[in-house]
Amino acid sequence: MKKNIGGTGLKITTAVLGAVLVVLIVLIVMVFISSGVPRLSPSGDVSSADAGTQESTSEDTEYIDNTYDGFEIKNTLSDLEKENVNSADEAEAADESDYLWYTADTAVITENDKEDLLENTADIPAESNIFQMVINEMYARHGYKFKDDDIQDYFNSKEWYQAIEKKTKNMDKIYKNMNDIEKENLTILQGYMAELSEEEGL
Repeated sequence: MKKNIGGTGLKITTAVLGAVLVVLIVLIVMVFISSGVPRLSPSGDVSSADAGTQESTSEDTEYIDNTYDGFEIKNTLSDLEKENVNSADEAEAADESDYLWYTADTAVITENDKEDLLENTADIPAESNIFQMVINEMYARHGYKFKDDDIQDYFNSKEWYQAIEKKTKNMDKIYKNMNDIEKENLTILQGYMAELSEEEGL
């Protein structure tokens, strides 16, 4: 009776190759686990403890090079993505230009802001005090409806004001809903108004 030596040899070779493959996979997994590959923190950001160095080699965001413990990852932006980034920047700039003072609800007014406002009076209704108009704008952001037709027309021309569905003439209710920064800015702006009135009266 003949033994099938060729078939047995093939089985042994297959088993050895399979074992080598398994060992290689295990080694690769162990290297990745122990090599400090960046892991995501609970917030979804790359953990700074795990990340290697990040290098940006271009200021125009054409591409971003990231190097993590010797592994280099190059992220390229497609033309569409670059266009979207530029469009978002332009939209934000357009949004800011639609306001007399864009950050009235997020930053306390400074002397520099005051000077900028004094130079930005071309767009406001005739014979309006710029500081009063900024106060009006702060109320308009909360949907205040003005009695003065010129002022109401001014805000009716603003897209952000048109987007406010419910408007009100209740100034006290709006003031209560303002945040602390807005309330502080109202006080400062009223002081600027008084100073401007004294200067104009001299």
